[in-house]
Formats: sequence, structure tokens, C-alpha cells
Amino acid sequence: KVPNARVALVRDITSARLAKEKYNCNIIGVGGTISGIDLIKDIVETFINASYIQTSESDQLIERMNQLLTDDQVQYDANQFNKYIDKWNKGEYVDEVKY
Repeated sequence: KVPNARVALVRDITSARLAKEKYNCNIIGVGGTISGIDLIKDIVETFINASYIQTSESDQLIERMNQLLTDDQVQYDANQFNKYIDKWNKGEYVDEVKY
């Protein structure tokens, strides 16, 4: 749980666009095995190029989301991903799925 992280699980370009425009999401998740690489490229491009459309309704919703995370629930540590980055640098992860 990271303060001010607004994450959306998206499955198509419409949900990617709406995640940014309506909720000002700053992170998206995509099912790599299900979506396929070409669709994922389109999703990422759409998300990056979309802009937040600020309304009082969306601002209120985002504020409510931000208030859901209390200080005692924060699990963020600036070094928490170091062990995964080290594994990546050692070549322990691969970018392709083999069946």
C-alpha cells in the first residue's frame, strides 16, 4: 500500500483511457498472458497519452480513495524492491513466456 498510488487493472484501451481521465490513475496493471503484446502496447500508449479530466465529482472520489489508507497501513519502503532489481540485473527474470 503506497500513499497516493491509484492503480487500475485494465483489459482494453477504453478502460486504460478512463482510468486516467476519470480517476487520475498513475499505475496500471495488465494481464500479460491474457492480453497479448500488441494489445498491451496499445493500452500503455493510450494510458500515457490520456489526460485527467478534473471534475468536482472525480476530485471527491479521489480524495475518498486517498483517505482509505491510514498511516498504520502504509507498507512502502524506498528499498523494498532492491532484491527484485538485483535479481533482474542478474538475469533471473525473463520477459517471455515459454509453454
